Amino acid sequence: MIKAGSSTRIKTKQRTLTEFPSCIIRRFNQSVIERIQVTPPKDWKTFLLRNKWAPARLIERLYPDFNPRYDLANWTKTPRVKQLLNREYWAPSLKMEEVQAQEVLSAIFKYYFEEDLRIDFNSTDAAHQLISHSWDREHELYAYTGSNYLALTKGDHAGWREKGYTNTSFIAYHLYPGMQWCIERALMPEMFYQSENDKIDDKTVISMMEVIWLRHVQGLSNQATPEDIKNAKEEFWCRCEEREFIRQKEHWTRWGISTLLLKRKPGYREWEKSLADKFGIDLGLAEETAEKGPRWNTRTYREQNPKRCLDRCAYTNSIPVDLHHLLPRRDFPQFTYHPENVVALNPQVHSLITRKKWSEKAGKNYEDAIRIWQEAPEGKRLQVFDNVMQELVLETFA
Repeated sequence: MIKAGSSTRIKTKQRTLTEFPSCIIRRFNQSVIERIQVTPPKDWKTFLLRNKWAPARLIERLYPDFNPRYDLANWTKTPRVKQLLNREYWAPSLKMEEVQAQEVLSAIFKYYFEEDLRIDFNSTDAAHQLISHSWDREHELYAYTGSNYLALTKGDHAGWREKGYTNTSFIAYHLYPGMQWCIERALMPEMFYQSENDKIDDKTVISMMEVIWLRHVQGLSNQATPEDIKNAKEEFWCRCEEREFIRQKEHWTRWGISTLLLKRKPGYREWEKSLADKFGIDLGLAEETAEKGPRWNTRTYREQNPKRCLDRCAYTNSIPVDLHHLLPRRDFPQFTYHPENVVALNPQVHSLITRKKWSEKAGKNYEDAIRIWQEAPEGKRLQVFDNVMQELVLETFA
């Protein structure tokens, strides 16, 4: 059993800085500078009152004169201190209950990211700092990044790892800064470095590239206008084959699409062509044919339904989106262009539905919604899916 405040030291072969690429050295140097810039409270007692979860090893690093055996033991004997600190609750352990683990670990990682790493979560660079973060195994808080601790929280940690996602992305989505922040900043779990490539399929790679192009290269926010989104897609569709347009694959690798993923096709230009094809369908410049289903043209649907909001996810209020048929068009071709059978949907949620990777309960609820939709009066059909869609959003990011 790992005790709070303990860490596992792993012996590794010593390497000199000259063996590492210059970019790694720069990150290392910047990390050292940021750690030095941290200014904790003037004494360890104030620090502990503000961070009741803090292990003795962390306090000892920040306050060299601190004696964990003598100082902490004596001070916490004081009735008021003991009552306020409530170390029985706040000291991390593998015996924590779910709600307790959620609160304690969230507080730990909030401190780690904001105070130790000095990540400003309001800055434009925060998203990239988070997905590219590499943990220091010698850090006093490293033990709490382990699966044994994360499995105590509300999220389905085992299911998360089964998808090939990392512990860092689990922490970001379920503990701190949280799912809402990640969605607002367009961070897909697959973007986090060290995600398992063999569990990321080609369609997901295209979704990642779309997010990267619209949100992180073009800098569009979830509040972008339909015209801004349309212009960004048109530019890519029209110019993607120009050698001077996107000249380096760093646009993609910086945001989590590894070189191994790009090598699935002859070159990253082939991936860019696939993304351009997707944008062509979105813009109505090309038609999509479903297997055993009718042809579908996005522009036609938009022209028929000019008052529908189709540029932002109806359930997460985020961009980019896929246009999703609530009733699959290959099963219900008669409703392909029905005004209430199409919604703008987050691509990850869309992927979960089309592959039926949902839970048995959610799948049944979706089938029930299809049946109820057909019986509902005109003007009331979209809302039939509201509850199950919210359920599927949570399953996508759980």
